[in-house]
Amino acid sequence: SVRSVCWAAFFVLLIYPESLGSVSFQLSFGATIALIALYEYIKEPLRSFLKRFTPFKRKSLQIALGFFLTNLAACFGTVFFALYHFHRIATFSFLGNLLTTTLFSVFIMPLLLISLFLMPFGLADYPLQSAGFLLHFVSEAAHTVASFPHAVLMYPMLTKNSLYLMSCGLLWLCLWRSKLRFLGFIPLIFSLFLFAEKPDVLISSCWRLMAIKQDGKWLMKGNEKTIRNAFLQAD
Repeated sequence: SVRSVCWAAFFVLLIYPESLGSVSFQLSFGATIALIALYEYIKEPLRSFLKRFTPFKRKSLQIALGFFLTNLAACFGTVFFALYHFHRIATFSFLGNLLTTTLFSVFIMPLLLISLFLMPFGLADYPLQSAGFLLHFVSEAAHTVASFPHAVLMYPMLTKNSLYLMSCGLLWLCLWRSKLRFLGFIPLIFSLFLFAEKPDVLISSCWRLMAIKQDGKWLMKGNEKTIRNAFLQAD
């Protein structure tokens, strides 16, 4: 339930209050609360729809719709925060997630669990090798989707106010139970148009990389490759 997510967030912030501004906190809780809100909203309509089918078709549809809707909610719950932090849109992320999480959920995770139980008997190699073989397909699927034309679209840097609007809009959309919840789309849409001015000095939150712009070029100190790329993409 949403209450469980609230308690989880409360205890995390109680111990690590600074995590509120971290991308991992925002993506994790954004995805989770979107998942819960979606299933709360469509639970009854979905149940009525599935009643029309035979038990076998009902179960098959339930599994297929489960994968589809779960990925849809997770993408929606994270796309705004990813846009703010990484300044880009992964156009085919939904397709990539659908392919990879299906493999993980249906095959890889069960194989890893089986290997755990077989370890005391020295038989863990077979399920682990099978999981490793399937992980190769996960990697290939990710690379294939990422290589599609226009798979990544760059987006201008957004202001802090944009992040506040994103958070408020998503929470409004997920927490309200009545049709008033759809008003949450208003701040979400507005948040996409609060563009920030390009800075001349950038310092990473961990202080491991500093950058100063001179004559249109960046002078950087530090070896954090990921943060360096994020700075350059933001520019």
